[in-house]
Amino acid sequence: MATTTDELLEAAESEEEISEINYLVIDNDLRTITIPSGEELLGVESDEEVRRVYFKMPATYGEFDLSEFVIRVNYLNANSEGDLYAVEDAESDGEYITFSWLVGRNATAYKGTVYFIVCLKLLDTSGDDTEVTKEFNTTLAKLTVLEGLETGNAIVQSHEDLVETLLQSLQESVAATAAAINATEATEEAIATANTAASNADTATANANIATTNANTATTNANTATANAEAATTAAEEATEAANEAAESANTAAAAVYTDRNFLLLLNDDGSLTLTYNDSSTDETE
Repeated sequence: MATTTDELLEAAESEEEISEINYLVIDNDLRTITIPSGEELLGVESDEEVRRVYFKMPATYGEFDLSEFVIRVNYLNANSEGDLYAVEDAESDGEYITFSWLVGRNATAYKGTVYFIVCLKLLDTSGDDTEVTKEFNTTLAKLTVLEGLETGNAIVQSHEDLVETLLQSLQESVAATAAAINATEATEEAIATANTAASNADTATANANIATTNANTATTNANTATANAEAATTAAEEATEAANEAAESANTAAAAVYTDRNFLLLLNDDGSLTLTYNDSSTDETE
């Protein structure tokens, strides 16, 4: 059957419509995300990276060029589990920015409503740490995930022996790894204990050497003190002997001085003096 020119043009226009991208449009002033008709479905449970959601927004907001910002999609899946998608394909023509969200399994893990926003951040990477200097956010939007069906249990039932073997192997591998880790930790602990013991032994030896030195010093000091005491005793004895000799000499001298005058001067043991008079005519002593 011949194809007319009009039919070819209609086919071309139909293909162009099919390939036309339906953007979710962001209003920078209202911060809303408008979802066009036919784009309300995010996917089906357990879909993974088969749906790409496209966005379009003005490239400027006030005085700021949003094309310099990094973009991410923050979302909560139908089970209220949060995650984010870092945009990698943002493009700007100076008037608009376009980008997309490749939907992963975390977003479609559960049937129901997925809530999301678009977040743009301007980062300062000049220092050691990355700092957010400006941030632009939209308000909440939502898309739907439909109910699906997983058949993993049937596969397990059909290959129970294989699954059991794999699980057993995995358990043995985990047990072996745990044993190796425990052995390594025990070895490290033993080495640390040995090092501590060696250090303590060195310290004890050093303290013993110090104690020995102190004991030797004390013995030397004691010997010196004993010698000094003996010398002091000898000196005291010599002084006592000298004092006795001096006292005896004093008595002798006093007697010599006063004999011819009938006087006798005596030095007593307590250090006092006694003067006596001898009257030769009467042989009386006073």
